[in-house]
Amino acid sequence: MLNLEALGEASFIPEGLSEKVDVKPLLDGVELEQSRRERRDREERFVSRPTPPPEPAKDVEAVAELAKIKTNLDLKAQKYAKRCLWLYVGVLAAMWTGLAILTRKFGWDTMEPWTYFIGVGGTFISYAYFAVTQRQFSPKAIYDHIVDSKKRKNYQTSGFDLEKYEGLTK
Repeated sequence: MLNLEALGEASFIPEGLSEKVDVKPLLDGVELEQSRRERRDREERFVSRPTPPPEPAKDVEAVAELAKIKTNLDLKAQKYAKRCLWLYVGVLAAMWTGLAILTRKFGWDTMEPWTYFIGVGGTFISYAYFAVTQRQFSPKAIYDHIVDSKKRKNYQTSGFDLEKYEGLTK
């Protein structure tokens, strides 16, 4: 009803009734119009009070320098993980090439059981990896794990304090 009065509405139809009710007499029965007006003015002054400007950033140059160091360490970790994955691709290619050469030399009948055991061995290794690490055996999951662990190692060896950096950037 205070909102209706502030909007200049003289009456309204309450829920469950079919005729209009005057706003002013109802509100005057609870609080006089002068008191309502004074309270509304106090609230408006409180709400419209200008907010203080935000505090200046704590040593912006130091934060920028830390961000540059962190970015450099993160890029090194990503490059390391990519090299590891390319090494893995090289091992797979060498294994495939070796099987192809051996199949040509000894024939399919001799090499078929070897290809079967190598394929099953890959499945066994992926299950064993999951059982030990509780992480998915996929190139993306392994890449992310290598990047995260290399980042931690880079931060530690360079003396970079990640908690301090995150505290300054919040």
